[in-house]
Amino acid sequence: MPPSDIPSVINQGSGSAVSIGQQGGITAGTMNIAPARVPFTPELKADLLRKLKTNKPIELQTVGNDVDQKIGDEVLSFLKANGYQVPQRMMIGMLAPPPNRPYTLDEHEDKYVLTIAPSAH
Repeated sequence: MPPSDIPSVINQGSGSAVSIGQQGGITAGTMNIAPARVPFTPELKADLLRKLKTNKPIELQTVGNDVDQKIGDEVLSFLKANGYQVPQRMMIGMLAPPPNRPYTLDEHEDKYVLTIAPSAH
């Protein structure tokens, strides 16, 4: 639209966006483009209890932003409450390459490495 044709007030309602002269891309008030974080569910807790032996320490790696790290806090509390040793926790903002799955357990001879990346898919 030529500038003289643009209304002085545009009201499209809540969550709307106006785009004038846009050529490609997306204009939106709110967009959710990624799947939700995977929570630490009772099923995951039961699965961990089945797979982990209490005689091996667990190195906990939590990957992601503050919300992801809070899920890592929940996992840490759960492990300690169930008698597991967690002598090391690494809080990682970004990992390259990124994890393929939200929860990964690797067993080594002397320890487990549990990687929590709730936003990974």
